[in-house]
Amino acid sequence: GIYLSGDPLEKYGWIRETAHCTDAVKFVQNESFDGKIISVMCEITSIKLHTTKSGEKMCFLECSDGAGNFDGVVFPNLFKITSSVLKENNFVFIRGKLDIKEKTTSIVVNSIIAIDKIEEVMQRGKLCIKISENDKKILPDIMSVLKKYNGSAEPVFYLVDSGKYVKPKDIKGVAITEKMVEELKKIINNKKSS
Repeated sequence: GIYLSGDPLEKYGWIRETAHCTDAVKFVQNESFDGKIISVMCEITSIKLHTTKSGEKMCFLECSDGAGNFDGVVFPNLFKITSSVLKENNFVFIRGKLDIKEKTTSIVVNSIIAIDKIEEVMQRGKLCIKISENDKKILPDIMSVLKKYNGSAEPVFYLVDSGKYVKPKDIKGVAITEKMVEELKKIINNKKSS
């Protein structure tokens, strides 16, 4: 849809980027995405409730992220625990598997979170920072930033060259905030430009 007063998802742009959300314009009717697991932030524009043959409730969604429209399927197990979020005009974070058919693009939803709860959920997860052997010289700067933002999200380094994950020994948890993400991006981008 078109938002006359600005995109309501704009203030979550840093989360969209940090969570590697894909814009609908990239995956709608793009068969190379078929079967891939993606994350997307969107508005539920329509919901159709359905009862299975065994009497369980599920639903079909129509969604829009401002760049494109797509469908979503929420099966009974997930529907039971997320039905309060599944309302028209709600803004949500969806993760699921893409199913692209002739004229439809659908996400089989694995998880769905109300957009106003996404920051809280991020704090219970992991912050994965991808670095290579060449990035070792910026590691002290990255560690300095992580130490400033004490919280509960687990920081983890993904070492590209070896394919291993390493937890920093002296940092138990970080608070994932827009400011912290900006500081980390600045360090990484400065390294790339030098």
